[in-house]
Amino acid sequence: MKRVACVLMVMMLSGIAYGTEAQTEARISNQRYGVLVDFGFGGSFSQVYEYKGEKYKYDHNYALTKGISFYSIWQFNDIVSIGIDARLLLWNEEDDDLNGTSYEKTVDISPIIRLQNRFDDKFLGFIKFAPGFSIYIPSEDYDESNSTITNGYGYNIPFLLGFELALSKNVSMISEVGYMNHIVYGKIKGKGEYEGINPSYKIDGGQYFFNTGLTF
Repeated sequence: MKRVACVLMVMMLSGIAYGTEAQTEARISNQRYGVLVDFGFGGSFSQVYEYKGEKYKYDHNYALTKGISFYSIWQFNDIVSIGIDARLLLWNEEDDDLNGTSYEKTVDISPIIRLQNRFDDKFLGFIKFAPGFSIYIPSEDYDESNSTITNGYGYNIPFLLGFELALSKNVSMISEVGYMNHIVYGKIKGKGEYEGINPSYKIDGGQYFFNTGLTF
């Protein structure tokens, strides 16, 4: 009887251990969290100002963009994952960067659609498409005595290729490369004698991006 009880106890403990491991495996494979550092290079953007039907366009080249992004992603099936991405980018026009102008900022919130293929237990390749909402925060150095540039709102369209390489059961390295476009709209508000003169602006630009970090 004692032997039977011992066998049943071992089977029960093994079942609990197996179930816990299976749940852990499911959690690891079905939901992931990531943090990446982002670098944007090359590319250009245009600024278009409009007031009373008149438009003025200026073209600029980007300096190196730096940022950080966080995401959560769920595996929908073997080849599709969906999730959400939050990103902060610090960027400047080349001449402003050389002159020490404080950074302009863009905050992105984007849903993720990822097509993926697992080549083996450690290596996964993917194509990522994550269009979403963007907030543009101008440099405080642009706040003049006669005008203020207000925050802009618009959208971003990134298209990236990447891979995940498992470093352990719980941690993977992730790298992405691709292109990202931002388009935002806002107003310039006149102050003092220029109060009521509020031209609109549009910023439209794209850069190549390399992002790398860890997933958990």
